[in-house]
Amino acid sequence: MMMSVVLLFAALLIAAPAALAEPAPTATYTLRVPVVTRNIRMYTLASRFGVGLAPAYPGIASFPSRLRDFEDITTLGFGWYSNWAASVTPERPGGVHYVQLLNTRSWPPNWQAIDHAIRANRGALWIIGNEPDIASQGGNTPSEYAAIYHEAYTHIKGLDPRAQIATGGVVMPSPLRLRWLDEALAAYEAQHGTKMPVDVWNIHVQILPEGLSYGCFLPYGLSTLSLDEQYRMALNHGDTGSNYYYAYNADPGIFEQLVRAMRTWMAERGERDKPLIISEYGVLFPSTFIANHLQEGQQEAGDQMVIAFMQKTFDFLLTATDAATGYPADGNRLVQQWLWFSVNVPLNEFNGSLYDYETRQMTVFGSAYRDYVAAARAGTLSALPRMSATVPSGPVERLPLPPSGLPDLTLRPPYAGQ
Repeated sequence: MMMSVVLLFAALLIAAPAALAEPAPTATYTLRVPVVTRNIRMYTLASRFGVGLAPAYPGIASFPSRLRDFEDITTLGFGWYSNWAASVTPERPGGVHYVQLLNTRSWPPNWQAIDHAIRANRGALWIIGNEPDIASQGGNTPSEYAAIYHEAYTHIKGLDPRAQIATGGVVMPSPLRLRWLDEALAAYEAQHGTKMPVDVWNIHVQILPEGLSYGCFLPYGLSTLSLDEQYRMALNHGDTGSNYYYAYNADPGIFEQLVRAMRTWMAERGERDKPLIISEYGVLFPSTFIANHLQEGQQEAGDQMVIAFMQKTFDFLLTATDAATGYPADGNRLVQQWLWFSVNVPLNEFNGSLYDYETRQMTVFGSAYRDYVAAARAGTLSALPRMSATVPSGPVERLPLPPSGLPDLTLRPPYAGQ
């Protein structure tokens, strides 16, 4: 079932990132005036926060796929959104920004239709691909992606020199996925004799198991490591010491670790002076699964874990800086914009949706998102009620399993040493 969940997740999404911005409230956070660079952007507080709007859902004929389908959606306070697609006339309630995305799974796209979107949305941010590192999503080898990115970059810039081009978000910046990006950069230089031109670096941070028969599997087309080396790397994730099981999906510490790893990777490759966006992150596993280490109250406890994860990662994203790896034009902040998954995906399939797609009413996660952004804008984050939830410090055995056919990810797989 997990395999089908992730494959469905793959078929559904086509990732994207962000818009522009204003300084955070001085009562809690202070944004420095950006240094002038060729990538200068001014970020408002609202424009840092984004949401993902699923454009359809398999098996649901009347699925609400427009922002206006949801009551009071502008009260969430987000400044940009994506529906993992390209649009000529996207919705812009309250002046929110829309991020365009080209799906690289089926290439080339209908350039005639895409050209209409380019001309009608000059200066837009274009993401090239959604999780190209996953077979069931973009499904591109690093070499294929390098060729696709070059074609997309030159085509879009040829029609709109002001357009911003972002990389397709790998599912998470794990050591294996960063290796996939290295291969893509090397392939681009080999194919075109120059460094890959990137205006905006983009990642997803979905904390998922790698190398198993579920989760995000191994990166597609990685060739510099043998399969045996890839499996060993997947099962040991550097400092985390093991593959990611259920509760890790809502662990803010791992989230921070992955973001810092991406910024370090960028700095080491001379890309520090570029913005970094997260065009998709959230909690995918159901609440009963991520709270599987508890004996009772799993649904409520899991919901609390999701909200705690949201609040703590928002805190980190708003404030985290690094003088050696951060973006100089944004006060050395690590991340410039981020998108929460999702507005409307069914909660019985994924988690953390801000609205119930059936009732179209705001969920507890939507209320938490709205309240956080409102407090940040008002400078009252210190008074915001906080959700407290603790993930286990290591793998634990919990029986019985939640009602599902999923394997128990709270235990390391029996073939971990193979």
